[in-house]
Amino acid sequence: MAVAGFAILDSHLHLRVRLDPDVARGWSDEDVVRRWGRLFPPRDKARQVAPISEEWVQARLKDARWVATARERLQSLSWFMKCLKEPLSRLANREEQTRGAFFEGRFKSVAILDEELLLATCAYRDDRRILTGQLPAPGGVHRAVVPRGQSRDLR
Repeated sequence: MAVAGFAILDSHLHLRVRLDPDVARGWSDEDVVRRWGRLFPPRDKARQVAPISEEWVQARLKDARWVATARERLQSLSWFMKCLKEPLSRLANREEQTRGAFFEGRFKSVAILDEELLLATCAYRDDRRILTGQLPAPGGVHRAVVPRGQSRDLR
């Protein structure tokens, strides 16, 4: 999985990721273990991050089921979103001194299958950032919001 773009807004975030299961299938078992270790480093008895030792790698390689699960998770959009949302929720809850879900629900995803849709999603993301004031309008252009279902005469 590769992150191709993102936008963080006040109430939500937009991510553009590329899923390529063929890449993950091409990883050796050792690649999987080492990638997992970089994302989720081993911990010592005091719960401090420990180095990824050769002993740790070899112990994981002996467990074929663990390697298969790690490979699946490393290519899973759902697992990626869980790992992204959980620490953000914990941080927000700590800052707000509250508990519970920070995000409204499960994530929504749209498959971008062609260049036209890719450009549309890029424009949508940037328009949201312009409308919220996070980005200046290019060249002083003013944007108008048109209710869905209504057309706008651009002549």
